[in-house]
Amino acid sequence: MKEAITEQSNHAPYERLGLIIRRMGFTTDHQIRNALSCCLEIPFVSLSEFNFDSDVLKLIPAEFARVHSLLPLIFHKDRLIVAMEDPSDSETLNMLHFMSDHSIDNVIGTAEEIDYAISQY
Repeated sequence: MKEAITEQSNHAPYERLGLIIRRMGFTTDHQIRNALSCCLEIPFVSLSEFNFDSDVLKLIPAEFARVHSLLPLIFHKDRLIVAMEDPSDSETLNMLHFMSDHSIDNVIGTAEEIDYAISQY
């Protein structure tokens, strides 16, 4: 961890610590997302076997989803559930609310699974 913090301080001050740790080979994205899920108390979802609803996917433009690494998943009690790589991005959450005209609940997903799902749908 010290090595990753030093790397961040000296060479990549704007890069997230989790990305540095992954790049250095100390962990996987999946492990980082699991830890983030525990810390933030936001569910982590695996999208690899998720059945996507095309009507829900149409609520958010694909390019917006790609840029912000997110994917609308389902409606639950009039709330749109969205998988996000960065669930702490309040600006994006506000934009999602505005674009979809629904309250947003977020869950954590990996960038790789989100990107793959977007390319499939």
